[in-house]
Amino acid sequence: TPGADSNTHNALVSNIELKKATVLEDNATDLPQAKNNAVVAYTRTLTAGFNSLVLPFEVKKEEIGGDKVEAIYAYNGCTVTGEGADAVYHLDFQKDVETLAANTPYLVKMKEAVALTSFNGKDINPEEPNVEGDYFTFVGSYVALPAGNEVVKAGDYGCTISGLKKAKDGIAMKAFRAYMKNTTGNAEAKVNITIDGQDTDAITAIEIFETMSEGIYNLQGQKVNKAQKGVYIVNGKKVVVK
Repeated sequence: TPGADSNTHNALVSNIELKKATVLEDNATDLPQAKNNAVVAYTRTLTAGFNSLVLPFEVKKEEIGGDKVEAIYAYNGCTVTGEGADAVYHLDFQKDVETLAANTPYLVKMKEAVALTSFNGKDINPEEPNVEGDYFTFVGSYVALPAGNEVVKAGDYGCTISGLKKAKDGIAMKAFRAYMKNTTGNAEAKVNITIDGQDTDAITAIEIFETMSEGIYNLQGQKVNKAQKGVYIVNGKKVVVK
């Protein structure tokens, strides 16, 4: 058959390259090794909805789904308004990122699931994969964190398909993911979201980054004892009180 030898050769070359590949695994216990122009084997499905992602090399939006990516969010830091029990911590994210920098955690929202398999020609240079911020730091991990770990604490936020949710002590996390580390010293700190430096109302913030905080919140993200007439967030869900 014409081209059969060529196809066989290409398949053999592809198999040889994969055997030489740097393999990234969800249950990794060791840091990835530095390597230039590497073939990287990384089998993971980015699910529809939110995913956290941190890699020790740069990737383009097109390499993780292209048009199937709804938005990529980069953490810009945190500011606080109010004091004491009335303090609200505003996590600022930049939307519509096109290039994911190495050693930088992101939130990736997918329109539909995309299966990742490999990346070619990557310069792997693992460094501390964190984005520092006052009060909250976005922390990536290249190794899996088992259940009962001493790293993730109550008051931190992990990523689920619906967004950022308040974590429990020692919750497990797979490798090449990230979580939001609360450094306020207050596990019950009130959190709101700003996008590209612009304040969003509580509805937008909680719909994009849903938390597991129980209770009733007004549109300013403030916890209230009772919902009067208007729109509120009740146990993470939008409720209209008439």
